[in-house]
Amino acid sequence: FRRRLDQLPPMGEPVKIGHHSEGRHRAAIKRADTAFNRVHAAHEAATHAETAAASAAITTASRYNPRTVANRIEKIAAEIRSYQRDLDGYIAHRGSPYAEQIAPVSGTTRDRVTSRLAEKSDELQYWQTIREQQIAEGTATNYTPDQITKGDAVKIRGEWRRVARVNPKSVSVETPYSWTDKAPYTDIQDHKKA
Repeated sequence: FRRRLDQLPPMGEPVKIGHHSEGRHRAAIKRADTAFNRVHAAHEAATHAETAAASAAITTASRYNPRTVANRIEKIAAEIRSYQRDLDGYIAHRGSPYAEQIAPVSGTTRDRVTSRLAEKSDELQYWQTIREQQIAEGTATNYTPDQITKGDAVKIRGEWRRVARVNPKSVSVETPYSWTDKAPYTDIQDHKKA
């Protein structure tokens, strides 16, 4: 690019129309312009690639966030249970006067549900492996109701709280107000016995 600029006449000299140097002058301007456009396009492409790489890194980080992985496992497990109910048949509105027996799916629907069940089972296995790696690396915790009791201190979202109640899927923690907050076990970052 610098070489092309140096080939231009000095001081931004105007094109002398009809002069024997006009063709050479116009060609030099065109070459300099082409070189500048190439440099500009390369800079734009590099900036775009850098932005795309940063965006991909952020997306991957959020996709593999321990809390996101735990929520994804829970969601996939619920979908698997739903597909299994469709394959086995079930009673809808159980315990109400409107309870009815829903027959297992059949035909092409059964094939489609079976295929989705296999897909989701593979997906669940993949994310459970990721979760196990996170627990082994220490980026995620694996607390259960058996490990936590009322009065213990738990760290949730960077803040230590006293446990008010232990539930099957979550803990209720005290707040400075008149109510308690609930947090799933996957949100617990650390634990201290009372």
